[in-house]
Amino acid sequence: MNKKDALKVLLIHSFLFSNEVKDKLLLKLEVMDDNQIDILGKFLASEKIKAIENGPDIIESYEDFLSKLS
Repeated sequence: MNKKDALKVLLIHSFLFSNEVKDKLLLKLEVMDDNQIDILGKFLASEKIKAIENGPDIIESYEDFLSKLS
């Protein structure tokens, strides 16, 4: 998988951007230079890493919240 394809996957799965912004970025992807692709890719990869690292804590907080509602 090349960098542009990997960036497309990260962008599509990102929760930081609205669908409108994602669509605009996907269209601009073809004219981005390697440096721009690297910067956006690192940003989106760090989002993914933080979500994975914090996922268990978030789920635990969510489950605790739901149990208090019952």
